[in-house]
Amino acid sequence: MAEPTFWQGNAPISVLEHVDQVVVTDAVMVSLLQRHGCVLHGTSILFPAGTVAQELLPRCGWMEKYTLQLPDGLELGWKRDRSREPAGSLLLVSRQRYEQERHLLIGEQRAGTEQGAVLTLQATRQEVLALGVAIHSYKLQVECQPSVTPEQQKVLDLVVLLHDRLIASLPSSTK
Repeated sequence: MAEPTFWQGNAPISVLEHVDQVVVTDAVMVSLLQRHGCVLHGTSILFPAGTVAQELLPRCGWMEKYTLQLPDGLELGWKRDRSREPAGSLLLVSRQRYEQERHLLIGEQRAGTEQGAVLTLQATRQEVLALGVAIHSYKLQVECQPSVTPEQQKVLDLVVLLHDRLIASLPSSTK
């Protein structure tokens, strides 16, 4: 008996090749597929073992439609256009599932950004404090020199004032 191919009913499927570029460049789809054990290589998708394809009939011309069931229960739609060489295909997911994944991805990105902002703020605080020490030391050194002009003194006073205001404007948790 011949081994069933992936487009025969309830047959296991392991790889989709020539997947439309829109799918493999969409961050939400990539995240969704990776979360469910799929591996992307260029325009090919390697599915986890146990993924099953079921063709939806009737066919309309050169377009084939399938339902892909991943072992963890995720259901995907797949359209394959046999008129293109190589045959192009498009992977689909329900709008609700897509939006859930998008919100999850945005939440992860936001958490990473907030953590990065806190680290940046802490680094900035340390830099500002170090700058303040340097400014005050420089001001003391310059004030002791008889060659300081009134304009230079005003600039130094302004720099010290701006530094002190910056320190005062930092959130209390970073001071």
